[in-house]
Parts: sequence; structure tokens; C-alpha cells
Amino acid sequence: MAGTTSNRSYRFPQASDDYVPHTDIENLATDVDADVALLLDAENSPLPLGVIAQHTRSSNSSATSGSTELGILRIDSVPLYAGRIYRIGTNSLLVDGSIANDVARVFLRANSAGTATTSSTQLAIGQTVVPNVSFPNGIQVSCLYAPASDETLSILLSVGRQTGTGSFVVLGSASGVPMQLSV
Repeated sequence: MAGTTSNRSYRFPQASDDYVPHTDIENLATDVDADVALLLDAENSPLPLGVIAQHTRSSNSSATSGSTELGILRIDSVPLYAGRIYRIGTNSLLVDGSIANDVARVFLRANSAGTATTSSTQLAIGQTVVPNVSFPNGIQVSCLYAPASDETLSILLSVGRQTGTGSFVVLGSASGVPMQLSV
């Protein structure tokens, strides 16, 4: 029954039927068992799956250097199924810059053929300006992803400098807020 959904109709006994309570109950139980099995099957279930993968980093990222994009958090081997839509995103990330008015970018990248790197397909981007070097800026990045076929995805959260001359750090537990990436 993979990949299909159906409306089940239960046949109720008619006045002309021979009444066999045990058989009627048994047939109904078989149909209900099939429906429950379908709901519990992650690939084919019509129910939402909730959070299926999450990774938390409780330390600061390394500082960016120049305009080089730096990977800071990755989730590997996430099973995704065609016909579903997934939200891939972060919590509010605290981006700390060394020079006022520099612009930092936070990226979500993915690869379905191996490990995601800073050259993998870009799914989403967030951008923030450093208004004051004394206070980090909060930024959240997310996207919706609908695979065309069943796949296993590797997802990377990365940070880079768009403009300016300073460096950036995404703060982890030192700020009291760990970085989180979830699907």
C-alpha cells in the first residue's frame, strides 16, 4: 500500500445478511489495523512527522576570515520523502562582529549525494548588519524543502562576511543561547 491513500468504507450488516458477530468484528479490526499501520509508517503516513532531526552546538563558532564562508553546524543522513514538505531552520542565532556596519550572511546549504559543504546547494540565506560591536545581532534562517523523490540529505549551517573588513562569530553557550539546526 506504499505511496497510496484510500478512503475506507466499512460495510454494515444489512437486514438480509446472516448475522455473524465474530466475523463482522474481525473484518472491522483487520481494516482498522491496516489504517493504523499506514499512519505509523513514516514514509506514507498522512500525519505530520514533527522534528525529525536536530543538532545543537553549545560553543562559539570559529571567527570568519576575510570573505571565506565557514561551516559551523551540520546534520547528516536525514531521510526525506517525496510528497512531503519539510521546514529546515535555526533558532535565533547571535552573530557577533568586530567592526560596526560590516554585513554578515548566514547560509543553509544541502547535499543529497554526500556531505554538505560551503560549496553545496544554497537553500536559504539570512543577512545582518553589525550596528554596534558591543551587542550581537540575532538572526534566524529557514526554508521549506520539498524533495522530488525520496532522499537522504546532509544540511550545513554556515556564516560568511558579505561586506566590510572585520570578522564574525556565531555565539554558542557562552552567550547563554546554543546554536540549533533542525528539520
